[in-house]
Parts: sequence; C-alpha cells; structure tokens
Amino acid sequence: MSRLIENFIGSAAFLFAVALSLSLTGCAIGHSPDLDNSPVDIQTRAAIGSEIEDLTIGSVRILAADALGNVVFNDYKDDDSGGLDFTDGGLGADKVGNFSVNVLPGVYTFYAVVNETSGLATVLDGVVSESQLGDIHISTALSEADMICFGKVSGVRVRAVNGSGDAVVGQVSVDGVNWGSSLNVEVTRIAAKLTVLARKAAGGDVTITGGKLDKVPSEHHLQAHAHDVSLVTGIGFDIPSGGIALDPDGEDYVEIVSGHIMPEYLMASPTNENDATQLSLTAEGGKTYNMTLLGDGRGGVASNPVNFSIERGKHYNVKVSLSDKNSAEITYTVDEWESVTSGTVTIDNDVITTNSKWAAGTVFEGATVVVNNNGSVTYEFILANPTAEWTAHISNTVDFELSGDTSGFTREGEAYSIVIRPRAGVEESVYTEFFITVDDGVRDIEVDLNSDGTTGAGNRYVIRQIPSL
Repeated sequence: MSRLIENFIGSAAFLFAVALSLSLTGCAIGHSPDLDNSPVDIQTRAAIGSEIEDLTIGSVRILAADALGNVVFNDYKDDDSGGLDFTDGGLGADKVGNFSVNVLPGVYTFYAVVNETSGLATVLDGVVSESQLGDIHISTALSEADMICFGKVSGVRVRAVNGSGDAVVGQVSVDGVNWGSSLNVEVTRIAAKLTVLARKAAGGDVTITGGKLDKVPSEHHLQAHAHDVSLVTGIGFDIPSGGIALDPDGEDYVEIVSGHIMPEYLMASPTNENDATQLSLTAEGGKTYNMTLLGDGRGGVASNPVNFSIERGKHYNVKVSLSDKNSAEITYTVDEWESVTSGTVTIDNDVITTNSKWAAGTVFEGATVVVNNNGSVTYEFILANPTAEWTAHISNTVDFELSGDTSGFTREGEAYSIVIRPRAGVEESVYTEFFITVDDGVRDIEVDLNSDGTTGAGNRYVIRQIPSL
C-alpha cells in the first residue's frame, strides 16, 4: 500500500487530493447535442504530491450529490479490489483509480473518504442523501497509521462544451469563472492527536506514574460537526509500570504521551472552560496535576479569545513544567498533524523568523520612536518560526504601559498589534526600550527586532515620550 500523499506542499491541513479528470463520451460524430443535457463522464485519479508519513491509503470512496442533496454517485475502491494502483510507493499521475460517473451539467458537491472501516463502509453504502453524512458517528478506536480522512468541495459546476471538431468535452469550475478539466477534493484526518512533554520546574525529583483525559467525546464524526455525543472520563495513557522519571536537572522535557488520538470536540460554547477537555498527570506520592486543554484560539484577549474546542487534523502539543507542590506551568502549541515536539532546547535567535514593522504613521527621530503625552505607538508582529509563545516587554514600566496583544503564538496571516503608550503626561522626555522574547519552554530568547545581529539592553528599539509633537 501507498503512503498518503499531499498535493499542496506547505498547506499541511489538506492531506490528500483526489483529482477529477473530465471527458464526455457517447456522442455521435456530426451530431450537435443539447449541451445542457449531455452527460459528463468523470474519471478520478489520485493527485501526486509530497508524501505524508505514518498514514497509508487503504481505500478511497467518492460521492457526488446534486443541488437537491441527492447522492447521484457513490463508489468505493481499495487495494484488494484492484481499483487503486499502489505501485512504486505512491499514486502517480498515471495511476488511475477507475472511478467513473455520468452526471448531467449542473452544480454538485463532491466528497472523498479515505480508509473507511468495515462498519463505516456498510453505512456509506446506504447513503442516498448528503444530509446523512452529517449524522455518521464512528465509535471504533482509530490509529494514526490508517486514520480515516474526509473532505468535501461544494458548489462545483459541471458543464459540457464543444471541443475541437465534433467532440464534446466536460469542464468543471468552483467559482463559475475559471473552468478546467480537473478538481481537487481535499481531505483531512477526522481526529486530533495529543503529545505531552513534562519537566521538573523546582523542588525534589518527580516521577510520572499515570495520566488521563476527562470530558472527551465518546465518538468521532465523519464530517466536522458541532458536539452532540456523550462525554467520557478516565481515558488513560499507557505509562510504564515503573513510571517516567523527569530530568533531575529540570533542563530537558521528557515525553509522557505521544500521538494520543482524540475525537474532534467542537463545543457549543467554546469559551466555557467548565465543559473543556481536562488533562491530569499523577506523580509518585499521589501528587496530581490538573490542566485544561486549549483549542486553536489561545490568548484570552478580545481580539483572540480563549477557545477550548479541539479541531480535527491538529496536533495538540503540551509542555508542562511541574513542581513537587502539585503546581504546573503549561505551554501549549497547536500545530498541523505531522509536527514533532522536541523535548530538548533547540531554539536559538538565528532560527527565529518574524514578519514585523511599526504601524503606518509612526514618528521617528533617527532610530528612536517618538510619542507624545496623549499618543501611542503600535508594533505589528507575527512570529513565523518556530512554533512557540512570544511576549512583549518594555524596560520602563513606570512611565509606559503595554496594551493590545502583549503576547501570542506562532501564526500566519493577520499580525498581532502591540500598543505602547505613556502612563501620564511629562514635562521632560522619558524613555523605554521595547523588545520581544520567545519561550522555548525552558528560557526566554530575545528576538533580534532590529535585524542587526545583536540583542539585549542597548540594542533594542527605543521609545521616547516628549511633552508634545
């Protein structure tokens, strides 16, 4: 069997793509058909791309539903049936999946399911309406190696057009403007996974003897769906009988659990911590450390509220610093499935990459940022690499204050806005240095915001408050 392949390098959320190649058959030469009523024959094949590790394609199912929600095509192929060609370690561009469907021109939704279980296959065989797909629950324990994947693409327009000579060909479009001969149905794994690393923060030795999750959905959903199943407690981790001793020097993290599969949990009230999934670690002597798992929207400010929902296709990495007093300091990152959390300190300033600038309208005197008594300045910041938490700082907290986004996590897209403003008016100029640090779980590393190869006091942005401008 083949490894699962990725058609979009750099977009790890989309893990597999089925390309739909269209052609029209059955038209007599010299005949000019009514194109709106010409059936289009769709042939499918796997799209080639970079290989995704640790997941094997065992089967692929394609479904198509018309504009009324009726499933007009539903077919399944696996390696044993000969419907998929897994030669040469991958599904190449010339490896045809042998799915074929005749549909009339119109608007359709295409679905793809990868690695369905035997029980799921029985259910999917009987699907006649796309509304049924939203009601499918999966209670079978899932493994990383053959994880079920699901995807859909809506609003697909199919048309028949006159080709060269007397030929009639099929075309597809997702926007009604750009037409072509192929379509990608992108899928992702239907579950999330959890990795927990721990280190000793202070005090005596710590040995982890147990771990569990509480408030976990009892079943998976095939299609992303708001939570509607019961929650279960006491989902234990496989901890060795002798426990897991943490590094006595407290420098390195030790892996407690790796790649634990969790059902997606899209909470009705994603900011309600009382309903969130709970993580507990137990240490020798009966000490218990209780933590709440956070979802993708961490931060706890108005522009980025805390979100406790667990999303499919994500890798929830938790680093915990434990004392011998039942207290825990926690660092969370939410990554794509393939990411690996390291237990050792690997971040140096030269691997920190950012996309940042002072906001438009910022006033400078040379390299110094200037602000008046009633003003403020804004620094727009994105931490692109590594996956970590960052924090903004000022050296003079007596005369200045930080507001807006004062901390955050690695992300793409919209920048965080860090605001620095005077606390009160002054008659003579006062100064502060401004800098940002990245937490690798053990220490804070200062970011070289000036990109001059130096950090620390005297090498940072300086902000000067003056009485007026």
